[in-house]
Amino acid sequence: MAPAAPSFFSTALKTLRAYYTAEMTRRALANLTARELDDIGITAGDIDRIARRGAGL
Repeated sequence: MAPAAPSFFSTALKTLRAYYTAEMTRRALANLTARELDDIGITAGDIDRIARRGAGL
């Protein structure tokens, strides 16, 4: 028997968690100075992309 497809609610919860994770990452990176961002090899313009990718969005 094939596994059941994910329910609407489990899919919605997974999506909400991903957006929450992205937002927390975005906030943490946004609080860094330009020097700190440079130290880790990113710029302020990279923050949204990195946050989304890290959360799997």
